[in-house]
Order: sequence, then structure tokens, then C-alpha cells
Amino acid sequence: DRESLSLRYATAQGDVHNLEISLLVVRSLNGDVQCVDGLVVDMTKVVSESDRLLAYLDGSPDAFLVVSATGFILQANQEAETLYGYTRAELESMPFENLIPEVHVPAYVQARSRLVDDEKVHHLSAFTGMQATTKDDHLIPVDLMMKAVQTADGLVVIIIARDMTESLRAQRSLEQAETFLRQVLESSTAVIAAKDLEGQYTLVNQRFMDVLSSGMDREEIVGSKDSDLFPPRIAQKLREADLQ
Repeated sequence: DRESLSLRYATAQGDVHNLEISLLVVRSLNGDVQCVDGLVVDMTKVVSESDRLLAYLDGSPDAFLVVSATGFILQANQEAETLYGYTRAELESMPFENLIPEVHVPAYVQARSRLVDDEKVHHLSAFTGMQATTKDDHLIPVDLMMKAVQTADGLVVIIIARDMTESLRAQRSLEQAETFLRQVLESSTAVIAAKDLEGQYTLVNQRFMDVLSSGMDREEIVGSKDSDLFPPRIAQKLREADLQ
């Protein structure tokens, strides 16, 4: 069993330190606790180094979070505050798992562990179709990107969260417009068809099928040319009209 926690304390001189504590419980085959191994790491210098990075990222439209190797947030930019609804002080030392629904936690933990444990896999891990959990328990559609970065004081994981709300809204609006257009075309009494620059049919409406299909299926017509559907003289005239 492995447990991790993050603590912040102040020395008698007033210096603030961020500690990350990892505990590993070693059990026997029958489940009895044999020993407990502990590791305490002072993450203060890592946080200080990430401050310089976040100074450049505060103008970014995406949320950036610097996460420790065990998953605790060390720093967050301004957009992270806006996206999740927490202040930076609230985000710092919080497990990133608190910011995603439980259903997404296993995939995130597996990806983070792989980035941290395997030195050869320091590529960018991307997750689409995920959700962010805000402070007031709202769910926001996001895409996540994760990258392990080796700093002078240890390995950290940069997490980029992109709010997809507007993109999905625009996509739904486009789909609705396309559906409406298709309904208009299908209900029209006019013969309507569209072709690409090579003269291949890309769209035909139902009236075209009723009048000109000659028994062919719509799937057969789409991708074909006038020469496949009509006598040579008619096909040539249609092609000449297209080119004018």
C-alpha cells in the first residue's frame, strides 16, 4: 500500500517549506504489516523553479499546472484558477485527482506513473473527451495534455487543461446547421446535386434519386461522374456546363 501527502510548514526564521511525504506499507502474504518505509522530500526549490515557468504561462488561454511525481499540485497559472474555481493557494498541495471525475482517475494515474517511472517515455500524453470538476462540482469538458519535465531538483509533470466548452458548442451548432440543410435539400422538389472539382458527385437529394438515379443506390451515385450515369453526349454537355 502506498500513501502520499503534501505538507507546508514554516521554520522559526519564517521560511516556508513544501514537503512531500510518501509512505510504503510492506505486508506479508497473509496481509500482516511487516514494516513502513517513508520518504520525505523538500519540494520548495522545485516550486521556486516552476514559478519562473508560470510567469510565462499566466497569459496562456489554457490552464497549466505543475504536479509533483506523486500527483500533488505544486503551482497553477491564472487560467487554472478560472477553470477550476479555486485560488492558487487552494490548488497548491491538492492532489490533481480532486480536479477530475472518479471515472477518469485510473487513466490519469496510469499515464502519470508511466511518464514518471519510465525515463524513455517523456513524451506528451494527451486525453480528449475528459472532464474537469470545478470547486462548485460542475463538470466542464476538457482536453488534457501531460508532459514530464526534468528540473534541477527532480521530475515534475506539466498538465495542460484546455476548456472545450465553446468548441463543443460550435461543433453542435455546425451539426444542427448541417442537419437542417440536409432536411431542406431532401424535402425540395428541385433536383439538387453537388460535385467536386473532378466532377464526382458528393451529394444528391431525394428528388435526384427519384428522377435520374435509373435504379442506382445513392451510395453508388456518390463518387461517380456524369459519364457513369448518362449517355456520352449528355454527360459531355453536363461537364461543359460545370466548367463554365
